[in-house]
This record gives sequence, C-alpha cells and structure tokens, in this order.
Amino acid sequence: MNTMLSKTRLLAVALAMLGALTALAADIPLDPNLVALFADLHVTMDNKNQHQRAGLERCVREVLALNPRPANVLFYGDLSIDRGATNDYRMLKTLVKPLDDAGVRWHAAFGNHDRRAPFFAIFPECAAASLVPDRLVSLVETPHADFVLLDSCLEGPVHGGLDDAQRAWLRTVLSGRSKPVFVGAHHPLHETGIATLLAATPACKGYVYGHNHNWLQQETSGVQTLCLPSTGHWGDIGYVLVRLSADEAVFSLKQHDYYTPRPAATPEQAKPEWAARAKRNDGSQWRVPLKGEESGFVPLFNGRDLTGWVPCSIAPETFFVRDGLIITTGDPIGTLRTEKMYENFIIDFEWRHMKSGGNSGLFIWADALPVAGSPFSRGIEIQVLDPGFNVKGKNEWYSTHGDVFAVNGAKLTVAGRISPNGQRSFPAEERTRPSPEWNHYRVAAINGDISLSVNGKEVTIAYGASPRKGYLMLESEGSECQFRNIRIKELPSTQPKPEEIAREGDGFVPLFNGVDLRGWKVPEGDNGHWKVIDGVIDYDARSEAAGDKNLWSQQAFKDFDLVVDWRIKETPYTNPNARSILPDGSDEKGPDGKVIALAIPDSDSGVFLRGSGKYQVNIWCWPIGSGEMYGVRLDRAMPPEVRAGVTPKLKADNPVGKWNRFEIAMRGNTVRVLLNGKAVLPGVAIPNLPESGPIALQHHGSMQDGVWNSPPSLMQFRNIFIRETSLQPLKEE
Repeated sequence: MNTMLSKTRLLAVALAMLGALTALAADIPLDPNLVALFADLHVTMDNKNQHQRAGLERCVREVLALNPRPANVLFYGDLSIDRGATNDYRMLKTLVKPLDDAGVRWHAAFGNHDRRAPFFAIFPECAAASLVPDRLVSLVETPHADFVLLDSCLEGPVHGGLDDAQRAWLRTVLSGRSKPVFVGAHHPLHETGIATLLAATPACKGYVYGHNHNWLQQETSGVQTLCLPSTGHWGDIGYVLVRLSADEAVFSLKQHDYYTPRPAATPEQAKPEWAARAKRNDGSQWRVPLKGEESGFVPLFNGRDLTGWVPCSIAPETFFVRDGLIITTGDPIGTLRTEKMYENFIIDFEWRHMKSGGNSGLFIWADALPVAGSPFSRGIEIQVLDPGFNVKGKNEWYSTHGDVFAVNGAKLTVAGRISPNGQRSFPAEERTRPSPEWNHYRVAAINGDISLSVNGKEVTIAYGASPRKGYLMLESEGSECQFRNIRIKELPSTQPKPEEIAREGDGFVPLFNGVDLRGWKVPEGDNGHWKVIDGVIDYDARSEAAGDKNLWSQQAFKDFDLVVDWRIKETPYTNPNARSILPDGSDEKGPDGKVIALAIPDSDSGVFLRGSGKYQVNIWCWPIGSGEMYGVRLDRAMPPEVRAGVTPKLKADNPVGKWNRFEIAMRGNTVRVLLNGKAVLPGVAIPNLPESGPIALQHHGSMQDGVWNSPPSLMQFRNIFIRETSLQPLKEE
C-alpha cells in the first residue's frame, strides 16, 4: 500500500513538472539543424534513484529552454534501469511528454537494460515506426546530415550486437550514399560488427553510442566515434547538443556533473576531482567536417613511376606507368607488391580491363614471396574481374567480380553470399561496369575483417583473415589491366600475433622474370633446351652445347639468401648406382665391407654456388634426400665434421612431380640449406669456399642410342629470388 502511494506521489510530482515545462513550450521555433543527444537515461520510479529522474528532467528542461529548440532529440539506449520494467517506461512517457507537447520529435534506441515487449506496450507507435521489424530502428533526417539509430539490445547479456536483418538494412541505407550520416546504437562500435562497413562508407562521418557514461571522442577501427554522457545515472552527467550546417557538425557537451557510483549524499561528501572533471569537460566539442576530402588518405602511387612497389617473379615490363596509370600487360602471371606491410587500412582505387573477360586482382595481407611452385603469395585476394569473363563454373566456384577468398594457405571466414563450394565470399550484387569503363573499389581491411564496396556500395564481406598484416599486391593475369587514383588510409594497429603477420621479404629481387632467360647465360649451342614455358624454366636435359651445359647467372654473388623453387618432372632412368648415405657422409656398406648399391628411379640436378660445381646443393632421388653437397661430401681432404655437415639431417623432399623450395643462405664460408622449411643442412663452414661467383642450375644426364644412361635433369624451376646481404656470419646449428 505504501509503495502504491509513493508511486502515486511520484507521478503527481512528474505531472506538476510537466505543467511547468509545457508552459515553456509556447511560441518557440524548432530548428531542424539542432539535435540533442541523450544516453543512459535509466528511468525508474524507485525513490532510491531520484537523481536519475532529476537528471533527465534537467536535460529536457534545458533543451526546451533553448531558442530555437532542437527539432529532434535522440535517446541512445538504457531507457530503463530495471531490465525493461513496465513502470519504468510509464515514467519515461511522463518525462518525455513535454517534448511531445513542444513538438520536439524524440527517437530511441535500446540498450542492454531495455526490453522490447514492455516498451512497445507503452509506446506502440514506436513499434509501428521501426524500419526493421521486431527491432527499434530509426533514420532521422535533417537538412545537412542524417542520424541512424540501431537496436543493439540482446535482451540478457550486458554486451550488445546487431542481427543480420539490421546489417542488411544498414547496407541498403548506406549504399551509394552521398549525404553525410552519423550511425549510432547503445553499445560501442566493436560490439556491433559494422566497423568495416562504416569505414568503407565515405558518407559515414561517425558512430555515436552510450553505455560507458563518459564523454570520449576517438577513432575506432577507422571510424570516428563519440561516447555520450549519461543524463543522470553515473559517470559524466549531461547531454550533447549538435549544431549542423552545410560545412560541419559541431557536437557540444553540456556537462552538469560527474559522480560514481552515485551522487554524494551531502555536498561535503562530493570528491573535489568530480567537480573538476565536470568543469573541465563542460563545453568540449567534436567538430566534424561534412564537406571536402576524407582526411588521412595518402597516395599509394605517385602517378609517375613505380616508387614504393616491388616486382615478384615478373618481367620489368609487366607493370609500367603511362599517363598517370599503373598498367599491367598480364604477362607473366604474377604480382607487384608494396615495399611495406599494412595492417589495418582503407584502400581506394579505380581499375579497368582493356578487353572483355580480363582477369586481375588486389591481394591484401600477403607474404612477400610466392609460395612454392605458384606465381602467387599466401594472402587474401579481392577479385578484379571483367563481367565478360565466362568459363565453366560461373556462380559456382567464382562470380563475375568482387569475390573475396583466401589463397595458398591463408585463412578466412567467408560471409554474406557464399559460393556453393564454401570457399569464397561472393558479392551480393553485380555492379561492375564492362571493359573499357572504369570501376571504383573501396576496401576496408580492419583486424582481419574485410568489406568491399564496388562503385559506391558494399557488396562483399568476410571475417577473421590470417595473416592480417602483410603486403598489398596488384595482380598480373593474362591481359592488360589499368589502375589509377590508388590511395590508402592507415588505421591504428590492433597488435596482431606473430602468426598473424605475413612473411617478410625485404631486399629480395627476382633472378628469373617468368618470361625469358634475361640475366642468365644460356649455353652456346644449347638450341632451345633451356627454355621458359608458362612462367617456369623448363629443361629436358638434352642441351646441344659442346661445352658447359649448365645455366649460369650473369651476375656473381658473395653473401646472400637465395630462394629457388624446383620440381623433378619425371624419373625415366633407373639408377643402379645409388647409395644409402650415413650421417657421417660415408656410403653404407654391407657385411662384406662393400658399398651397398641401390637401384632406384632417379633424376639429378642441383644449384651451383659461387661459380663452382663442387659447391652444389644437390637435387636427386637418393634416400638421403636433396640438399646434400655432393662435391664437398666426397672430398676426402675435407675434415670429417665438414663431410658430415654437408650430409642432410633429414629427407624433406616432396614426391616427384611436386614443387619444392630451397632456401640457401651463405655468409662467408658458411652455408645453410632449408628444404620445404626444414633445415636439412643447419649450417656448415666449408674450408676454401670461393669468396664470390655466379649461381647455376645444373645440367645432368646423357643418352646413348636414344636411351638415358645416367640420371637426367628433367627439371623445372621458378620463383628464383636473391637477397644480397652483409649480415653477420651464420651460426652453425
């Protein structure tokens, strides 16, 4: 009974306040360019929390005292204090009635303290007006900028989130939009899952939220954000007034107080720092330009040359600059990468194909070097494809443009419209203009999440990429493609783990261009047996040169890191004289003391170092595996530890026909060899190793009467990179 009387008295007091505020409402104009922002109202009829009602009443009173008044007031959630109690919303209806009477329109979002059913029971008109069914979603239009209020309430958890229906609606609202817009909800941006969408939308000028009860303006995931004070709960107490013009939006803080966890019971109990904070904050502003270029972007291409870009297994002429454009011929298949890595960023660029069906791409978060046997690095590809491309599998494993997918071992969670094979995020709609028209891409890549907008509308999304820091690459793949107006905005780091960072490749340059044998000395009289086929060096072991049949580099090298991809095409010759090699480098012998001969299918080649065949890193099919240094191991004058040191510690070869990768490091007289990422020679110092010399790909094998009589080098090589270095000598491992 006492509780009922108490609530009746509260309503009477509220009605008295209502009468006073209504009297203020007469004859004061409404300004559509003024918007008041309230957050964390926490309305309650509980006598223990009268300061919360008083705080909201003061905010309403101050708004109505303005001349002119804001035409709109926006409530950013936590309207109720007690999980959406019906009486809380009854009290809210009483407290906002002066706004209604003055003709001020108010719009609300839900917070974690709210519940939909009781709110809609008190405010059924809000349910009817919501732009997304079963949610509380609004679009508030003003002459110079609009405001979107989203429903991030999950009805239970403290944290928030947005459902797929709201995200789809928001994409539609933002699609191709030129008028500035501020998106908002109760919860912080990182809980909504829309950061990449907002960052990818130039018209989005910021994200506004409550929840934390503190005035705070900062950049989050590439989006400018503003956290609002509470009208009266705890923390910063007050509201924000937005004044809009054609040039800017000015958000001004009207701070009344600061306290935590609740106001002091008596004035002397108030902490001095509370008043100091309120005084310091009051009048703070966030000024947002509504016109002009977006801030923070810098050119990624200077319009004159390829400064800042590095070729990867391509010819010097594969990418070139003409008339302010980066142009790729499409030959060979490969990439042009940035000199530096990027983590979180927004990249804008335009592209066009010069023939129907042209194919290209943008790689993000890629390794510096291609993976073994491939022209492409591990990374995430953003497809750049002309609508005329039409091979078997269209809309099954690929679409016409804008696919986003992981390449060569990268990881990605596809989302949105997903390809039937589950490997790609497909664009929600086709927006690419056909050759030779220009297209615009905007890619927001933030904390492993990706948003692609094509010609002004977000169409493709994906999440959880790894790596999420790496190089950017433009792709060459078969035909001419042109790029222009490439610019990038870097965003703050989110501290990726080491395993989320791409593999670096600073200083590596290609020794093979994928087109021809420039940079190599083709043996005189070879007659085309060393040749380039489909981007690889192909050798059939039949060179007709009278002398040296090996393929030598024109340049000599001293200390370096060398990457060579290789594969044995086939093994038509059975070698009757293969050996089982022991860890000390000697041949295994039988009980009779004789060397055991093995008959195995075999092919033989290698990489010669510093100008001498003696210092070759062997490629063959013997049980010990490739990476052995044959000439050193068989040199009886070498110390035993050296002969053992050039004997592979394990077999790391892939099967015949598969690609392998050597990573050979030379420092002084020390050699280290990795094969497919495994240390087959952990590091060995070799006496009398030449100081410098060229590199060679080895010829081996001969024929008699059309039949092989020794292991032939039936080989292919690609992805040959070298990095000259003056680093400290390698340590033996």
